[in-house]
Amino acid sequence: MKARVSWDQDLTFTGTTDSGYKTVMDGSGKAVSPMESVLLAVGACSSIDVVDILKKGALTLKPVTVN
Repeated sequence: MKARVSWDQDLTFTGTTDSGYKTVMDGSGKAVSPMESVLLAVGACSSIDVVDILKKGALTLKPVTVN
């Protein structure tokens, strides 16, 4: 897995994954900040693991929010 981060202008950067997805990040509040991206990634990664485990247990899932 690889990713590339390119500087656009000022404090704005675009992250691009190997699969072609792009995320714009900004250090001055014009877009999601790089640290917010890290927090979102940790929350999503943990949630994917939990959902996967619950599905394997044939449990009924309800909407979930991670704070």
